[in-house]
Amino acid sequence: MNRVGKRAARRAALAAPPALARSLPRGCAYALSGYVAAGLLLLYLSGHWLWFVVVAPALAIAVFWIGRRATELALLREVQDDWGSRGIRCLIVHSDSPVWREHIQARWLSRLEGVACTLNWSERASWQPTLAVRVFERFCGRNRNFNPSVVVFRGTDRPLVFRFFYAFQEAKKGVTEFVTALEREMFAAVGITDADVGPERAAQQGIGPDGRWLG
Repeated sequence: MNRVGKRAARRAALAAPPALARSLPRGCAYALSGYVAAGLLLLYLSGHWLWFVVVAPALAIAVFWIGRRATELALLREVQDDWGSRGIRCLIVHSDSPVWREHIQARWLSRLEGVACTLNWSERASWQPTLAVRVFERFCGRNRNFNPSVVVFRGTDRPLVFRFFYAFQEAKKGVTEFVTALEREMFAAVGITDADVGPERAAQQGIGPDGRWLG
């Protein structure tokens, strides 16, 4: 791949990142568990403190990962109990930026009415530790590419997080393909299709016959 191709690939990866964040791979989890178990067994059999020194870093990683996953599971069960019982399937994180405000109001909020909770980043100074805020902090974070974003819930499995910041920056330059692609994936994950909206309302929301963004 030449330099231009590599640059285009990096640009696409930034503007349309995967919705499922990487967790600890299953193979790594098994290897880590085996390493810890073997080290603790040797510590028990030998009674020598050196084995604890050897196994301590892996044990710390395992405890951290288990604690993090337990916290996520508790939060997702709360989402199921509170939001799932009311038909809420996703959380929309947005703000008052002119880059995407009108588009989100027309394209997202109207289509996802009744199945989405919303959280306005522009109002973060008045946020309280509500369920929406805690979901945002856990699954979106505040590092980068977190606003706008849509968190789509999948029971107690890790939710899908669609991150749109860089996609909208590309759209501001006239390149709308990344927003279009991410939106298509996001609506499909939520269970909303253009057929559910209808061609007339779709046109009002800026959706062309081929599903592309017109705005």
